[in-house]
Amino acid sequence: MSDRRARLRQTLRELRRRHVYRMAGGYTVAAWLVLQVADILLPAFLVPDWVMSTLVLLAMLGFPVVVALTWIYDLTPQGIQRTPPNDGSLEAAWSWNWRWIDYLIIAVLTTILIVVLTRERAVDFGRRLEASAGSVAVMPFADMSPGSDHRYLSDGLSEALMDGLANIPGLQVAARTSSFAFRDTTQSAREVARALEVDALLEGSVRKSGEQLRISVRLIDGESGRRLWSETFSTTGEDIFEVQDSIARAVANSFQIRHLGDLSSVLAPTRSQQAYDEYLQGRGYLRQSGTVEHIDEAIEHFVRALAMDADFMLASAGLCQARWLKYMTTLDADHAQTAFEACQRAETENADHVETLVALGELYRGTGEIKRSFEKLEQALAIAPNDEQVHSALGETWRASGDLDRAEESFRTAIRLDPAYWRNYWSLGRIMAEQGRLDEATDFVLRAIELEPGNAAAYSTLGGIYFYRSEFLLAAEAFRKSIGSHPTPQAYANAGTQYFYGGDYVRARAMFEQAVALSPADFRFHGFLAESILLESNDGLANARPSFERAIELARETLAINPEDHLARAAVANYLATLGRDNDARAELQRLESEFAPDMRVFHLMGLARLALGEAERALEHFRAAASHGYPEHMLKNDPRTRLLFEQTRESSAIKTT
Repeated sequence: MSDRRARLRQTLRELRRRHVYRMAGGYTVAAWLVLQVADILLPAFLVPDWVMSTLVLLAMLGFPVVVALTWIYDLTPQGIQRTPPNDGSLEAAWSWNWRWIDYLIIAVLTTILIVVLTRERAVDFGRRLEASAGSVAVMPFADMSPGSDHRYLSDGLSEALMDGLANIPGLQVAARTSSFAFRDTTQSAREVARALEVDALLEGSVRKSGEQLRISVRLIDGESGRRLWSETFSTTGEDIFEVQDSIARAVANSFQIRHLGDLSSVLAPTRSQQAYDEYLQGRGYLRQSGTVEHIDEAIEHFVRALAMDADFMLASAGLCQARWLKYMTTLDADHAQTAFEACQRAETENADHVETLVALGELYRGTGEIKRSFEKLEQALAIAPNDEQVHSALGETWRASGDLDRAEESFRTAIRLDPAYWRNYWSLGRIMAEQGRLDEATDFVLRAIELEPGNAAAYSTLGGIYFYRSEFLLAAEAFRKSIGSHPTPQAYANAGTQYFYGGDYVRARAMFEQAVALSPADFRFHGFLAESILLESNDGLANARPSFERAIELARETLAINPEDHLARAAVANYLATLGRDNDARAELQRLESEFAPDMRVFHLMGLARLALGEAERALEHFRAAASHGYPEHMLKNDPRTRLLFEQTRESSAIKTT
């Protein structure tokens, strides 16, 4: 026993003399640091997972090599030389136990690496999931294509994965615009996950070169920022649905979910990859600023997708939505018929899909069939209760029905579900403006602009709110930004309205002419133009008559599509009364008065019609009703069409706003 202890002590002394302890410790620390840095940097560049595994393996294999070389060689002033033995007995002493010491050190290193690289990311993540339902945010995939011209594909893949993951029971998925708001963010994964209130982030990149497609994906723990899973897929594009399925299943496995539901119908909605590519491009255009040009591009892509796969239900729903949006943007009755045909086909082929139901809800709302709109949207709500677009569509339908309180509630729910989407803030701001809550409206529209800085529609609305608040310089600046961002007809009309109220009818006419040129089928712009011409000269009525007649013709086309459009009917009554067609004007007013129309703009137009008919007292009743629903008092007093009435009757003091 004493002889064995002596040999052990001699061996340990020899290991120290040959600097084996120092080198082993230094190598272990250096390898650990390199692996830690690699574990952080490699995922950031979407390096495949096998690279990290290779580094770990090399670190393990390198340890015995370094120890052996340290034992055999020594670094001296004369260079690297073989280490001389102390004496023969020492060589014999260490030879018997060298191997087990080496194995022991390797085992310790391996254990440390396994604990550091796996235990923290897997065990802790699993424990957190035991306490609550899992949640994930699918971040916008990066477009790494050589020309950076396939963003629609990377975004489409992200959205498809959102839809697929949302279909997995027990897994909550952050809304699209919330996660997409962090595109190109400099915030860390932990900060983004905390902002979105999710457990994990799914990130990735797409690189398309010719027919070759390379998709790199990784799942990041939202609390620690560590990678839970990653993989790289290489395909020609024909197997993209299988890739999406593999990704969704890998995410579900990470969340310890075993029952995945029906993923195939969500992740593989068509048999044609080319049709899917066209659909993604159409959807990309539809999500942009809503200009006629973008809508036309979307329609073309949806049409091509359906030509490749006539049963592609998502493309059919997209075409329904795009064609109806084009009608609502232009109010051109010719586009309404094509929208009806597209939506009828979508309803026939896939009446129970959420996108189809939302598109139909918007169609029925736009045609005045409010009850049917609610039916479709409630069906969509039953299928997807946490879908922001469903609540947003419901908000618009409640607004059309006159229940602004319920509309506000729906939009607030949409904002809660998707706090990074500008459109819902903008819509809520418009509702508040229609109720005379101008300060609150300003805050919400400014928030919309903050989220979407170059949005022409939001700037135009902001200008209108500033104008209602008599902040004319701010209004002019907002209108300038709206026109500078994108010269929409509404922006020109709003600018024209400011000139109109300021008494500059020549400039007002120029602005309204621009609006008519951009949207020749919109009755409102023809009506605005007619009224500016009317006040421009003493012989204004004769010059304005053609514009009034055209406005009436177009407004009646709008009413043929939606008989419940009270704003269009009130405008027709005003135009008819201005032209001296008193009986026709009174007929339209009687119909309006028999229906429930709690809209300050409708009451205002009805008051203008009564004033043109020479019925001052009844006009004042309508103006009071407009004021009680939020129409600003100073707008009534300063309107060139009503200014004389209030000066003569001194009724302005009786108009009280709420």
